[in-house]
Amino acid sequence: MWKTVPVAVPESRVNPQFPALDYEYVLMEPVSARPPPLVVYIHGGPHSCCVAEFQAHTAGLCVCGYAVLMVNYRGSVGFGQHSVDSLPGNIGRQDVHDVQAVAEQVAASGAVDARRVVVMGGSHGGFLTLHCIAQSGRRFYRAAVARNPVVDVASMLGATDIPDWAYVESGMEFDAGAVPTAEVYADMLKRSPLSGVDGIETPLLLLVGGQDRRVPASQGLQLSRALEARNVPLRVLWYSDCSHPLSDVRAEADGFINVVKWFDEHII
Repeated sequence: MWKTVPVAVPESRVNPQFPALDYEYVLMEPVSARPPPLVVYIHGGPHSCCVAEFQAHTAGLCVCGYAVLMVNYRGSVGFGQHSVDSLPGNIGRQDVHDVQAVAEQVAASGAVDARRVVVMGGSHGGFLTLHCIAQSGRRFYRAAVARNPVVDVASMLGATDIPDWAYVESGMEFDAGAVPTAEVYADMLKRSPLSGVDGIETPLLLLVGGQDRRVPASQGLQLSRALEARNVPLRVLWYSDCSHPLSDVRAEADGFINVVKWFDEHII
């Protein structure tokens, strides 16, 4: 079963430049005699969206007994240009709060088991996954999965194949010939999950593609070292021949199996 639900933005979270925006979420629920555990499944981009159609990963999670929540936070495509334009300069805040507000609302509804909530996402969805667990901790999420996540926009800037993304999503003009200043690096770091790493306690499964040029593998390594130093429960799956999507059939199958195992182990 699935449903699409509109979400009104409360006054405390209204973007003053784009005050008329709302957003929506898609909730998929398995057939279950009791409230199922919930996977908060966050899309990347950030300017993409989750759609109400068959997707192997989300359908597979439902077959495994999980409800799946997909939030089309402000900035997602399909909701007008103003929605897209509202997010640059607000990453790590507006998108995080949109996702977390809906996750808490659905968890409190009684439709799912609020004691067994997990979260996952890739790329910018991984960026949001890390922000969510840093800001909410183990009080809300029992486990997390991040695939090739953006960990530190500043350190990614010189290695990614889309440096314009780092500037634009941070709310800055992109100039291919410009040398970043200390202020630019500081602003990008401030928006990044790495700046809140001390708040991460949630067990994390990290999936990294060794050939990723979009979000270089060094991002995952940077995160893993920081979490290991803080004794955070962590497992890293390294796919040496894969690029950003981890779409090789063997990697995709191995990743899905290990994601479900990771969640199953931590919601007991």
